[in-house]
Amino acid sequence: MKQLVVTHKAVGLYPTTSAIPRESAAALLGTLKSIFEERGEARLQVTKDGLLFEGLPIFAGQAAYAGFAMELYNRNVSEVRFHAGVAEKDVLGFFEILKMTPAELLGAGGFESQLWEREVDAVTVSEVSTKIVDADAPEGAEGEFAGEPWPPDTQRIDEILAGAFGGRARDQRMLVRVLRDPGLLRGYFVETLAGRGTRPAESEVESHLASIAHLVKNELPGDQPELYRGIAEALLGLEPELRRNLLRDRLLADARQDDALAAVVRQMKVEEICEILVEGLAEGEASVEGVSRAIRNLALISLAGRDEVIEAAGLAMEAAGVDGGTAGAVLENAAPSRLVVRERPKTDEETPVDSVVKLINLAPAPGTHLSEDPHVDMLREEARLGVTDADVMGSLVTLVTLDVRPEPFATVMSMVEDNLGLLLERDEYEAAADAAAALTEAEKDRRLSTAQRRRIKNAVTSLARADQMRAINRAMHLFPAGSREHLACRRLLELLGGVAIDPLLELLAEEQDMQARKAMVDLISGLAPGFIEALTDHVQDRRWYFVRNVVSILGNTRSTEALPALERTLRHVDPRVRRETIRSVASIKDLRAEQMLGAALSDDDPANATLAARYIGLLALRSSIPTLEMVARGEGRGNREVGPRVEAIEALGRIAPASSLAALEQITEKKGLLRRGEPKEVVAAAETAIAQVRLRARAGGGS
Repeated sequence: MKQLVVTHKAVGLYPTTSAIPRESAAALLGTLKSIFEERGEARLQVTKDGLLFEGLPIFAGQAAYAGFAMELYNRNVSEVRFHAGVAEKDVLGFFEILKMTPAELLGAGGFESQLWEREVDAVTVSEVSTKIVDADAPEGAEGEFAGEPWPPDTQRIDEILAGAFGGRARDQRMLVRVLRDPGLLRGYFVETLAGRGTRPAESEVESHLASIAHLVKNELPGDQPELYRGIAEALLGLEPELRRNLLRDRLLADARQDDALAAVVRQMKVEEICEILVEGLAEGEASVEGVSRAIRNLALISLAGRDEVIEAAGLAMEAAGVDGGTAGAVLENAAPSRLVVRERPKTDEETPVDSVVKLINLAPAPGTHLSEDPHVDMLREEARLGVTDADVMGSLVTLVTLDVRPEPFATVMSMVEDNLGLLLERDEYEAAADAAAALTEAEKDRRLSTAQRRRIKNAVTSLARADQMRAINRAMHLFPAGSREHLACRRLLELLGGVAIDPLLELLAEEQDMQARKAMVDLISGLAPGFIEALTDHVQDRRWYFVRNVVSILGNTRSTEALPALERTLRHVDPRVRRETIRSVASIKDLRAEQMLGAALSDDDPANATLAARYIGLLALRSSIPTLEMVARGEGRGNREVGPRVEAIEALGRIAPASSLAALEQITEKKGLLRRGEPKEVVAAAETAIAQVRLRARAGGGS
C-alpha cells in the first residue's frame, strides 16, 4: 500500500518517462512479485473510507492512504487487481489514467475503457454499476435496503435524486424503485418542485423530468422501457392544465433534440397525446398555433408517421367537440398545403441589415439605381422579415413534400440539392437535421415516382460526404453533450445511418485525441448493428489502428453476425488487433465465440494468451478446459511465460473441474534435486486453484 501511494505521487509530479516514476514503478513490481509467490493476484477492494485486502482495512484512518482510496472511489472504481506478469508499462499506464479527472474519465468511457485503450492488460478494475432491484420488496426485507422506510417522503426523494445525480450507486438503485411507482413520482412532482404546497411550474417539472430521464439512459437497455414508462405514467397523472402545457409547449419541442425525453414520449400512445393536446382548445391564434406546433413535433420525433398523427389529431378534436373551423386551422398549420411567411414585429430601432442596404444604395453604380432594382427590393424585404438560409431551405423542403408534380418537383429539388450542404457549412445543424428528417419521411410518399424517390435519397446521402462529416465531427467536439447543436448532429447521423459509416471511420482513423476517439467509436457503434456487412469490408485495411477501431465497433454490436469478420482479425499480423479481437469475441454469447477464445490461448503474444484465459475463466467456458490445462503446464507456443500460466490456472480454479486436479497437482509436484522446479507464482496459483476445486467437489459442484 505504501509503494502504491509513493508511485501514485511520483507519476503525479513527474513525466512517466523520467527516472523517478520508473524507479517507483520498479519498486512496486518487486513488492507485487513477492505477493505473487503466495497468491495468483493482488486484489484490493475500494471504499470511500480506504482500501481493503481480503476484507480487512489497510492503514485505516490515515489521511494519505484514505486520500488515495478516495481518488479511486471518485472514479467509480470498486476493485483493483494486479495480475502475475504485470510490467512497468502496466503500472505507469494505470497511474496515468488515475491522473484524469472524474469528468474526463467519464467522458472517455470509464477507467476500464482507458485501460483497454492504453493496452494495460495485467492491471484490471471493476467499476461501480447500477443494478435493478426489486421494487416490490417488503419493508423489512433482507438486503441493501433493509430498514429503508417505504414509500419515502418528499424530503427523502430529494436526497435520493441528489445522490443519483452525484453518481452514488445506492441512490441510483433507490431511484429505480421510485420510477417503478409512477404515483409516487407524480406526487413528488406536484408537492415539491415549485415549493411545498404550491402548483409546480412547467419549466421546473420538465427540468427534473429530463434529469431523471437521462439517468435512466445509464440503466440496462432491457430495463429502460419500463422505467421510461414509469416517468410517462407520472406525467400523464398530473393535473390536466399542467400536463397539457408541459407536453404542448415544452416536452414535444425538446424531445426533437433530446433522446431521453423522446424515449419518455414514445411510451405514450399517439391518440393519448392528441387527446391531451386538444383539451380545452379555444378559438384563437395562440391556441391553434401551439397545438399545431405540438402535432408537428409529435410527428418529427418518429412516434408515428405524419399522416397517422394528423388523423389521430383530427379524431381527437372531433371527439372533444372542437368546431370545424378551428380543427381545420390546426390541421392546416400542422401540415400546410401552402407556404406562409409570417412578418416579424417591426421596431423603430435600425437593424444591421438596414445599415447594409443603405451602404449598398450609397455605392456608385452605372445605370439604374439599386433601390429601383426589383431583385434588391426582394432582398431588402427578406432581410426586413428576418428570413435566414435555414428558413429558405425549410421552405424548399416543405415545397418538395407538398407538390410532387414532375416539373415543380424537379425545379425545387434542384435548389435543395445545390444548397442542402450549405446548412452544415453555416453551422445550421438543427435545420440540416430537420431537413434530412423531412426528406427521409417524404421519400415514403406513395405519390412519388421511383426517380423522384431516388433524387430525395441522393440529396440526403450527400450530407454524408467526408467534408460534411468533418463539419459534424467538429461541431460535436465544439458543443457540449446535451446541447441543441450536439443533439442535432447526433440526430442527423442517425438519420444518415449506414452511408455515414465509411466517412466516419476515416475521420476516426485521423483523430488523435483519445477522448474524442472514444466518443466516435461509441457514435459509430450506435449505427453499426444494422450495417455489420459494411464494417466487415474494412478488416483487411493495411492500417492496424484502423482495423482495431473496426474490431472494437464490431464487438460493441454483440452480434453473432460479426464473428466471421472477427475470426479473420483473430489471425491478424499485429498483436494489438488480435488483443482487441479477443475482447470483442468475449462480449458475444455464441458457441463459435467460445471456440475462438479457446484458439486465442495459443496466441504467440503472452499478453493475448493471458487475456483469453481471463475471459474464459470469467465466462466459465468448460469447452476450453483441455487447452487451459495445456497452458497451465507451460506447453504450447507463446504460453510458457508466468502471466498466461497463472491466468490459466486461476481460470481452472474458477471453473473448478475435478478432472483438472491431476494437471494442477502435477504443477505443484514439479520439483526435484536436479532442477529448479516451477516459478513460485505458478505454484502458489496452482495450490490456490487446487483448494478451490476440492472445496467445490466437497460441496457437490465438481465434475
